[in-house]
Amino acid sequence: MPESSWTEVVGVIAHDLKTPITSVKGYLELIEQVGELNERQQQFSERALNSLKHMEQLVGLLLELSWIDADRPLQCDDCDVAALLTRVVSVLEDMAARREVTCHLEIEPHLGVIPAEGRRLEQAILNLVNNAIKYNRQGGNVWVTAKKSESHVHLTIRDTGVGIAPEDQPYIFDRFYRVRSHSHEHIEGTGLGLSIVKAVIEKHGGTITLESALGEGTTFFVTLPRARGASCE
Repeated sequence: MPESSWTEVVGVIAHDLKTPITSVKGYLELIEQVGELNERQQQFSERALNSLKHMEQLVGLLLELSWIDADRPLQCDDCDVAALLTRVVSVLEDMAARREVTCHLEIEPHLGVIPAEGRRLEQAILNLVNNAIKYNRQGGNVWVTAKKSESHVHLTIRDTGVGIAPEDQPYIFDRFYRVRSHSHEHIEGTGLGLSIVKAVIEKHGGTITLESALGEGTTFFVTLPRARGASCE
């Protein structure tokens, strides 16, 4: 099967899976309204709901891969970067609190807007901040900063986490690549998130790089153009 046809098939299947997953999630969330559950029933319901949420995330990743491989243009609009970063940190506040990680948001005044497909760019940045929390140590910190130059907006996401070994760093943006180490083995993942992040940022005409040291943490550097690029409709 040609690659373009395979991409379309994956996209159609992933899209068709969304409806039954959403439907089953809805029924599970309504169960408690029908009557009180005993402790064991509550456990089963929560496990089923968590599994469905995981399936929902996988379907979302497949849809993003399908969009990337189809090389479709971005639906660009003016994107308020400061507002985007504020939303990302706010969404992840509860997760950070559960892991006792403190998030610091530092945004240069009058950062302005950039041409971007806001939903996709926000999901990419959310993935980076989510990882910074997930791979951090208890009581650690995450810094999300944004500055501008004449032609670009510069973002950094820095954590005090486990870090990435030098031998893993060249492959960290490859599809399905996962770091194999004792400190990562308990953390679930598909190895697709960072490859999608890189593709989305490059689609916007930007770049992403990283610096990392084991036991000290990781910093991702994202640069995005302030001018409209050829990939925007």
